[in-house]
Amino acid sequence: MARAREAQWRRNRRGERRYEGMEWLNARLGPADIERVCRLSERTSAFLSQEMRSGALSGRGGHGILKVARTIADMEGSDEICEEHLTEAVSFRKWGASVPDFLLDV
Repeated sequence: MARAREAQWRRNRRGERRYEGMEWLNARLGPADIERVCRLSERTSAFLSQEMRSGALSGRGGHGILKVARTIADMEGSDEICEEHLTEAVSFRKWGASVPDFLLDV
């Protein structure tokens, strides 16, 4: 957790204009801030749209995925959210949505 906060703080302090006047913790980003901070390439946008169309994510869920993906990208020192970051963020959400079979017998 501390590592993630430090990465977000460093990103915010790099002086990029898109972060001016914003909350620097990804978890606290509002919808307008998400659009500024979590910009996606066409490819990553298409991937997220596919996840949302499949019914796996609502609009609010999509915002949550973007916040987590931004945090993953920050921790890796990446300025851009890549498809791998989104995939990892989606996998966390899917893991939390159900109990894995191997835990049911415990």
